[in-house]
Amino acid sequence: MRKIKILWTDDEVEALKPHIFFLEEKGYEIDTCSNGNDTIDLVRQNRYDLIFLDAYNGFSIYQYMLTKEAFAEMADCLSPGGILTVNTVGKLSIEGTHGMIYDRLTMAVVKTLSSVFKNTAVKADSDGICNFVYYASAAPFIKPAGDIDVVQVTDGELITDDRNCVDNITSGVIEKWRKQEMKNAGRIFLF
Repeated sequence: MRKIKILWTDDEVEALKPHIFFLEEKGYEIDTCSNGNDTIDLVRQNRYDLIFLDAYNGFSIYQYMLTKEAFAEMADCLSPGGILTVNTVGKLSIEGTHGMIYDRLTMAVVKTLSSVFKNTAVKADSDGICNFVYYASAAPFIKPAGDIDVVQVTDGELITDDRNCVDNITSGVIEKWRKQEMKNAGRIFLF
């Protein structure tokens, strides 16, 4: 039986060692790297069933990892049915009967993923400034877990190597998220 092969990119890959050890004990083959350049090198040389792309470097996004060109390279290395996951911070508003309203970054990432992958979905962990996880695959998702939202793209900017709008889009959201996280961390230490 073939082992499931996973690529996990994270700027704090050392902090993930317990998770990696657990997955290896369960029989998964894990490659790790701590930056986008190494990720691109690995996807050019290997096929993966799952790619975890934690797109953060401290509080800033690896902009070149959110482009159509980078997603296309990752799509080429995925096994049939393979899934790419991308992690960002953004702003989600829940507006009465209008449902969920996503910020510009979320819509840009969804549009860019949708330009490469047939199936995309996004999950937010709360209302307001929060963590978003995007899922992308050439194959249909077998069973969406929980409240994953399959977003129909009507708006959003396409992020490419030539037109990368990530800095412009995220300028205020990242700072608000940092302040929110520091405030939450302060509560933990006070009680």
